[in-house]
Amino acid sequence: MASAPTQPAPVQPAPVRPVEAAAQPAARRPDEAVAEPARPTARPVIEKHAPLPGELVCGSCGTGNEPARRFCRACGTSLAEARPAVAATLPWWRRLFARKAKQPLAAGQRTKGTTRSAAGGRRRTSLGGILGPLFGILMLLGVGGYIAIPSIHSVIDHTVATAADEIRRRVAPRLVIEPPVKFEASGAQDGHAVAQLFDRATNTWWACREPNPTVTVTFAEALDLGAAIIHSGVEADWVNWRRPAVIEITALDTGAKVTVNLDDVPAQQDKTFDLPGTRQIQIRVVSVRGDASLPLAISEIQLFAKR
Repeated sequence: MASAPTQPAPVQPAPVRPVEAAAQPAARRPDEAVAEPARPTARPVIEKHAPLPGELVCGSCGTGNEPARRFCRACGTSLAEARPAVAATLPWWRRLFARKAKQPLAAGQRTKGTTRSAAGGRRRTSLGGILGPLFGILMLLGVGGYIAIPSIHSVIDHTVATAADEIRRRVAPRLVIEPPVKFEASGAQDGHAVAQLFDRATNTWWACREPNPTVTVTFAEALDLGAAIIHSGVEADWVNWRRPAVIEITALDTGAKVTVNLDDVPAQQDKTFDLPGTRQIQIRVVSVRGDASLPLAISEIQLFAKR
């Protein structure tokens, strides 16, 4: 007899976990303030700049720091071994044309030479802002012309040399002997004409018996007279001739005059004075030394101009 079939065991369903109810906000009163969530704090941004002269340069990031700081304000590196920044030396041509740093303007202040339009908008360019670049362009053109054009080169060289010579003549002039082109005396003794006064020889002399004789001297051009060398009397025969004690030199062009006092010595006497811009002078003997019965004698006079 066949056996009865086996019945499978019943399968029990998995237990279902109850879902928890969502948490409900706590009850609050209508007039109670709602707490806002805390916002994240923003970190300050450190701006880096090229080190200024005198600032400590960070060896890690190269940021400039005030000399009083001990740590870099950008990266926090120790500044114990940091070195101060040194100002860079500009080339000579940049120092020559360097612009001055502009100062910040106060409220309502305007730069000199600028105006504002009636509409209150754009500023008009000042005269200095136009002349500055124009002057630079003219300088460049002048330098280029000086180098490239020989005629301009010669004119500029001559102008500069003339100006430099004029400055030197006024500051440190050279005294150069100026021989006259014409001379005339109020009188002369035979054998001792006035020409012997300017022959650059001391063994010849001009002689005259007038009490206050004069000599008129003319030069080739107007000169700035500055000195004279005078040999009074006759050195080889001193006591037998009168000698001038005081002479007066007058610029006949301008009326200016100088008085020259002479020593009673048989030797060269150097006298300095200033008679500018004269082409003709008159030398007048004001007073003399020696026996009144003797003729006056002057061996030599050399006149010097400032060059």
